[in-house]
Amino acid sequence: MKQFITVQEAQQLIAQEARGWGTETVLLQNSFQRTLAATIMADRDYPPFNRAAMDGIAIRSEDFLDLKLTSFHIVAELLAGTSTPHILDAGQCFRIMTGAAVPSCANAVVKIEDCVLKDTTAVIAPDTKIRPWLNIALQGEDAKAKQAILQKGTLINATVLAALASVGKYEVSVLKKPSVAIIATGNEIVNVDAAAKPHQIRNSNTYALLGLLQSLGIEVTQHHLVDDDLGRLEQTLQAAMGCDVVIITGGVSMGTADYVPQVLEANGVRPIFHKVKIKPGKPIWFGSNGYTTVFALPGNPMSVQTTFQVFVAPYLQLGMQQTPKPAIYLPLAIAKKQRVALDEYFPCTLVGQPSSVLPLPHNGSGDIISNIAAHGIARHVADSGNLAAGVAVEYIAW
Repeated sequence: MKQFITVQEAQQLIAQEARGWGTETVLLQNSFQRTLAATIMADRDYPPFNRAAMDGIAIRSEDFLDLKLTSFHIVAELLAGTSTPHILDAGQCFRIMTGAAVPSCANAVVKIEDCVLKDTTAVIAPDTKIRPWLNIALQGEDAKAKQAILQKGTLINATVLAALASVGKYEVSVLKKPSVAIIATGNEIVNVDAAAKPHQIRNSNTYALLGLLQSLGIEVTQHHLVDDDLGRLEQTLQAAMGCDVVIITGGVSMGTADYVPQVLEANGVRPIFHKVKIKPGKPIWFGSNGYTTVFALPGNPMSVQTTFQVFVAPYLQLGMQQTPKPAIYLPLAIAKKQRVALDEYFPCTLVGQPSSVLPLPHNGSGDIISNIAAHGIARHVADSGNLAAGVAVEYIAW
């Protein structure tokens, strides 16, 4: 087991453990923000027919270009979703609406603004520019039948949903999301509906993690609150180890009641690292038994939220084949002194145009109030010394 490693080393070790959790088939309406498990092919040409791109009249372009005709007799009206048996002769046209199928006997649509319509006659305005296939979306110009239109690993957003619906995918094969258990520990922690005594605090960490996981599209399978008791902690852990991922808060530092590491190892979870050169969150513990991955996070609220963003979220996104948030670097709005010889993540807001990072005053990793106003956290790298205003720092949005 590695101890007191850098943030980058910890992230690399976590990435090495990343794996998928299989696939499943879901209804299209339930697939939003899921990841495609297979490449999607077009079931036919798109558009599946020559489609009018304008309201107007459909003509044979040669009647205008070669025969110099400008007045046309309307033989039928074509709406979207209709067809016609009519064949155009010289000097004839169809009144056509946007989205309608253009019959094969016509090869140009003259927009309504360039025509004068009276009864069954359409007269094309002088100086109108006409060419073959004007204002027609040609069959297959978007995609050919059996052409790949969406690649495996694509995150399904609203645009992808529309494409899937267009090709008839009412059921979609997607990557499974991990099952996740949360275990909050601590004698001082009580449920949110409890009347907390002066020496107690309410369980905020579970709710922070529920929200952070939901932001990744992950619903928690089970969550527990357990005091610092070896037997109860072991029993709770055993109940949670059927999940793909277990996130524990508290009990990982050097206190006499910090039992989490020893309980994990006693139950077959291989430790990969313990303690990272980061503030807040230094005592973080990470391990696996080959099936379940465990993140044991320090219990202070700021530590939980920071270590989730820096370590847990990228692991979950890699497993779901989603791209982790790219690093964003923004200038500091004011100078900042180095406080510790660790990578320090501090709460901040974005100010100005273009945006710059303004550090927020806070009272350490247990301060849950200062974080309310924060847009995110920024990183003060350990070996960078004091930072001047304007220096670029890594920024992570909440």
